[in-house]
Amino acid sequence: MEAFSKLEFPGTLKALETYLRVAGFLQTMILYFAKILEPLQLRKTALLAARQAASKTNTPGKRQAYTRSTVITKPTPIELKSFKELQAAICQGLCVFYYNPNKRLFLQINGSLERRFGVMLYHVKEEYT
Repeated sequence: MEAFSKLEFPGTLKALETYLRVAGFLQTMILYFAKILEPLQLRKTALLAARQAASKTNTPGKRQAYTRSTVITKPTPIELKSFKELQAAICQGLCVFYYNPNKRLFLQINGSLERRFGVMLYHVKEEYT
C-alpha cells in the first residue's frame, strides 16, 4: 500500500495502461470502480485512436513502441481527480471479506525485475476445495 500511495500520475501511455491493468485486478473491491476509472480509460482510448488514425498498419511491435513513446504531458483536472480517487480507494486498505480459519487460502505472487513483487491472499471458493 505504501508503494502504491507514492505513485504519481502515469507519464506515458504504457504507464497508464499498466496502472489501469493493476487497478482492474482490484476492481471487485472498489465501489463504483468503472465510474471512477472512466476519465482515465477515455484518455487511453483517445490516445490509441489517434495512433490508429495515423497508422496504416497495426502490428504489436509498432503499438508497443507507440505506447512507450507517447507522453501524457498534462492530465486534465478530471483525469487527475479520477487518479486520486482511485489511489485513495486502493490505499485505504482493501478488505471485502474477513479471514475464516475453516477455509483454504490461496496466495498469489506476481514478480518482475521492473515492477518488483505483488502479493494477494484470499479464500478459495468452497466449490473449489
